[in-house]
Amino acid sequence: MEIRLSGYQIIEAAEEYLKKHYNVVPGVPGGNTFCEAWAEIDHHDIEYQRTASGQLKRKNGQYIVDEEKSTQFKRSFPVETSLELSLDFVVVPRSEVFANHESTEEDEEKA
Repeated sequence: MEIRLSGYQIIEAAEEYLKKHYNVVPGVPGGNTFCEAWAEIDHHDIEYQRTASGQLKRKNGQYIVDEEKSTQFKRSFPVETSLELSLDFVVVPRSEVFANHESTEEDEEKA
């Protein structure tokens, strides 16, 4: 299932949330406040350290991040005119989610 929202729809949903949960009516005559919305995209492209044979290195069961090769993309945009949010939902059986995951004691406690 895909949900796709334009910037204006995101603002409308946020205004409805503010009104319902905080009794704040932004952006309308007679409202409590004016709301200017900006979206901040903070994306990390993470690279992991590898052995000479190409295997991922681990420390305490966790992959080791290669800080030199990893990059970060961080930008801000006005929501109303520059943003479209697309969410893709896929139903996956729980058994498939953890099939390739090495369980830890913490994971087993949560299950």
